[in-house]
Amino acid sequence: PAVVTAIQNLMLKNGFRQANRGEYTFRAYINGKIVGSCYAYTYKDVTCIDSLLVDNRHRKRGIASTLIKNIVNSSKNTYLHADLDDKPKDLYEKLGFKVVNKVIKLEI
Repeated sequence: PAVVTAIQNLMLKNGFRQANRGEYTFRAYINGKIVGSCYAYTYKDVTCIDSLLVDNRHRKRGIASTLIKNIVNSSKNTYLHADLDDKPKDLYEKLGFKVVNKVIKLEI
């Protein structure tokens, strides 16, 4: 779609915006406004996607998958940190992510 192409062109133009060493945020813009954001961090040759947000008004337009694909294409090994019941779970599976580990946390 045209929107996805425009987002890809803007992200290629802006690239990764480094927050801190090893921490990155990819942002998708439409008409100069941020409509999506994906935070990732890298250690050695492993990248972990930790946060993905897309404005409700711009969902189902390929923004989330474009953000993720750009990070995956920029790294050697990519992991996704997500809850098993995350809403975009189907998107993650469609993009090729598989559950490799489950973490149990203490809730007080």
